[in-house]
Amino acid sequence: MVDLEWTRAGGTRFELEHQPPGSTPQVRYDGTQASSVRSGLGAGRHRFRVRATNEDGEAGPWSPPLALEVTYMDAGKVRLLLILGALVVTSTVVVILHGHFTHQRNPAR
Repeated sequence: MVDLEWTRAGGTRFELEHQPPGSTPQVRYDGTQASSVRSGLGAGRHRFRVRATNEDGEAGPWSPPLALEVTYMDAGKVRLLLILGALVVTSTVVVILHGHFTHQRNPAR
């Protein structure tokens, strides 16, 4: 997820253009807020730029592009971490249950 913000200078509406890797640019936001949150971005270099539109509907120039490189952890590492996490949770539950049943058989007096 990326949170984009820009300066509110001379416009009443804004257009945010997004160019995903290997694709053509598309307007992904058109509104009055000076920010936008983008999520679900695929791996690779993404480019964003914004422009303001005045009250008469005339669009100003596009801002210089902002490039963002999205990378993800290797799937093998993710699986390993999930397996290790599952082992820790399972071990914790076993220790808690063992303590509980031991205490039930031999309650403190």
